[in-house]
Amino acid sequence: MEMYTEISLGELSDHIDRMLDGKLKERTIVDMEAV
Repeated sequence: MEMYTEISLGELSDHIDRMLDGKLKERTIVDMEAV
């Protein structure tokens, strides 16, 4: 599915932050920076 290609990184990041409720926010940021 290519639905995610239409989502900007900003929206995706915000969506992830809401899903994780900020619990793994720092870890997610580190993973994205490592890429």
